[in-house]
This record gives sequence, structure tokens and C-alpha cells, in this order.
Amino acid sequence: MVWRNYYRPKQEDPYSLAALERLSKSALEKKKKYYEKTIKEIEKKFSYERYKKKINNIPYKLLLDKNKELNNKFLNIEKKYIRVKIKYYATLTFFGSYKNGSIVTNIFCEQNKEVEDFLKEFKSYIEKVLKYDKISNENHIFNESIMVYVNSLIDKDKIYSVSKIYSQDLNDYESRLSGYDIMDIVQLGLVDSGGEKMFISDSSVEHKNNEVYPKKRTSDDYWSKAVECTKKDFQEIDHTSPYNQSGDNKDFRYASKEIYTCGSFFEKVIKISKNNKEFYLSNIIQKDKFLDYKDELLKFYNSYLRKIILINRSKKRKESLAENFNNVYVFSNKSYEGIFKVGWTSNLPDERAEQLSRETGVLYPFKVVFSKEFQDAEKIEKKIHKKFKTNRLSNKKEFFKIDKDKLINYIKSL
Repeated sequence: MVWRNYYRPKQEDPYSLAALERLSKSALEKKKKYYEKTIKEIEKKFSYERYKKKINNIPYKLLLDKNKELNNKFLNIEKKYIRVKIKYYATLTFFGSYKNGSIVTNIFCEQNKEVEDFLKEFKSYIEKVLKYDKISNENHIFNESIMVYVNSLIDKDKIYSVSKIYSQDLNDYESRLSGYDIMDIVQLGLVDSGGEKMFISDSSVEHKNNEVYPKKRTSDDYWSKAVECTKKDFQEIDHTSPYNQSGDNKDFRYASKEIYTCGSFFEKVIKISKNNKEFYLSNIIQKDKFLDYKDELLKFYNSYLRKIILINRSKKRKESLAENFNNVYVFSNKSYEGIFKVGWTSNLPDERAEQLSRETGVLYPFKVVFSKEFQDAEKIEKKIHKKFKTNRLSNKKEFFKIDKDKLINYIKSL
């Protein structure tokens, strides 16, 4: 088997120090302004003072417990005071059999103190839920704004150290609360093909103040001909009816139906609940997560801003050195016979020699053998070091074992 190695050139980080150093002065300044502006934006967007104002955790468990309590109370009211009145209608064929069945259901609730007390409690609960629903919407908008902002920076500046925020992440701060439309649990007195009870939520419902008598619709083609029949007769309507199934149970989900809630109780329930069936209550993004995003983003942008500041400082220093005259010196030391130190300084050579002599481990003081002023002394120093690199004792030190006159004459010639 022959193995082949394929060379894939490494992609250079556009934010590396080397890449930034190659940018022009104007491009570097543009990046600097962008980083400074983005850092200010992050500080503002992730201001803890702003976050604190948004902290308003929704008491989801408390609401859920109250929701269950109200459902149980309503089940008790349904059992004791709600009555369902069902009538079956059909038209007659030429031979006197029934066809085109239709069900009319009127649902009533007895009015008493227990029912009135429930309505007051239910109203108070819904008002509280709607208040938290408003807060929830504000929290959701806040969370979404954080997600969009963080993801936009990640995409724009290729920030791999920060994880993207996805919609499912925000679900961690979201709780589903359902069952506000308590009428969903009202039974219709009908069953489906499996014998399961049917509820108001299974059908379309209208509210009326009083019981509905469709037979009064004399101008209606169907109801002007329809007659009331028994449930047994209704179940035996010919096989063209979609609700007719084999066996005793019929699937009344598919039967033509008119369902009405009647009276003030249902009118009040509808008004209170505003037909809200469920809410998704969102808490604000967690504090530690919020601050983590801030810290990671600031770490990213501050690191590159520091790089640019260092590059600018280095360039200014080089420009200053190139414009000003500084001293290139040759020092000797009694401890190093025939060895000379070659360097440059912006101070006087004697001051630099005295500074070096004070360092720990220096037995004898350095003496100035020779010095000369140069424009861009650092560049001249490097040129000398390169010229006599074979005489250099260590690449990390500026000491050369060389003939003194040869060294001085070369420097004089520059």
C-alpha cells in the first residue's frame, strides 16, 4: 500500500499579531476604531444595571398549582351545576326512514354563590396570568435581542471561542402553562368511535344568551324539513352518514353538530379568559450565562485591541528612533579581556555604562571605549551585530570577541 501525504497550507489567523503588523496604518486605525466601538456596544448591551431591571422571575410553579386548583373546582361545578341538553334531528326519506342527521347541544350552568365565587377567583387568576404574560413577552424580546447580537458578532468576526445561541437554548428559560380555557373540560355527552367522551374542545362552539331551537328557522331549507328523533333512530341512519360505524358506538365527531353555551356563566368565563388557551411564559436569560457571554466577547475584542495598541506603540517607537539621533557604544570590562559589548542607547553612553555596572553579578564597572551618534541607532546596532556575527559569543548577548580597532574602524565608517 502506498501512502501519500498531502500538504495543506495552514490558514493564517487574520487576527494574529503578524497579520495585523502587515496592515497599513489606515487599515490598522480602522480596525482599532471598530474594536473600540464594539467593546463600548458590548459594555452597554450587557450592562448589569440594565439586566437587573429585567430580573422579574415568573412564579411558574405557583401559577401552575393555582391552575390545577381552579381546574378541580371547575370539574366540581361541572359535575354539580352544568347540564347538557342534546337533541337529535334528521329529515325523512320518501319511504319514511331518516337521513341527514344533525345534533343540537345546549349547555347550561346553574347560578349560585359557589359558581359566583369561582368566577371571582378565576378572574383574579387570569388577571395575574395576563400580567406575567406581558412580562414574559418583554423577557422573550430581551433574550432574542441577546441571541441575535451575539450570533451576529460570531458570524462577522469568526469568534470560535464563543458558542452560538440557538432558539432551543432559550427554551431553557421558557415554561409552558396551559388550560386557561377551562371550558375545554366540559363534556358534550357524546362519544367517538372508541367510546371516548367528547369535550367542547373537540367541536366548534357558539355562545348564546338562551337555549337555541333551530326548528324556528323556518326559512332554512334543512331545518324547515327536519324532525326530532331519538338517539337510537339517529344512530341507525343509513350508511351514507359519515358517523355510522359498525357496532353500537358511533363516532359523533363526524356528525353534523351545532353546540351552544347558554347563559351568563359561560358569557363571563369567555369574557374573563379572552379565549386564551395556553401561554408560554419566558424568564430572562440566567445571570451567569448573560455575564459569560459578556466576558467572552470582551476578552476576544480586548485581546486584539491590545495587539493593535502594541503594534502602534512599536511603530511610533521605530519612527521616533529613525528621526532622532542616539548613541551606538562600545564598552569594555576588566572581567572580559578582549571582549566588547556593542549596543545603542537613547541616554549618554556613560549613563548606560553606569547603569549596567550596577547590575548584580557585575564585578568590575563597564568603561566606554568608543561611541558615535546615529540617526536610527537601533538599525545601525543590528547592522554591526550582523557584520560580526561570527565573533558574537551568544545570540542572546551583545558581547563580541574581536580586535578593538577593527570594530571601532567599522563603526566609524558607517
